[in-house]
Amino acid sequence: FSPVTTGHSFCPIAVGALLPAVPHSHPHPCSVMSQFIQRVATWLANEVVVKGLANNRAFQQFAVRTQSKIDNLKSEGVSKATEGIKNSEGVKNAQNIKNSEGVKNAQNI
Repeated sequence: FSPVTTGHSFCPIAVGALLPAVPHSHPHPCSVMSQFIQRVATWLANEVVVKGLANNRAFQQFAVRTQSKIDNLKSEGVSKATEGIKNSEGVKNAQNIKNSEGVKNAQNI
């Protein structure tokens, strides 16, 4: 194989096989082929990685530990948020009581 340029882009093709210039509305054959190869490589790598991790005991333990930590953090966050809401309501009530006592004192003067 030797590289031959066709049109505006570079495409390695066999010597003697010349491709006609491709209009801009159609993708270049090398572009289509490289996209296909990229998709196949991505799919293959994904399959290997997923199956490898699914069968890896250490990864499974890591996943379980991580999930339990995330669940604990979520529940702590919910309890802290609830506690914060209750505290803010208590502060508002205290401010209302303080303000109403000030009004009563002002009326008594």
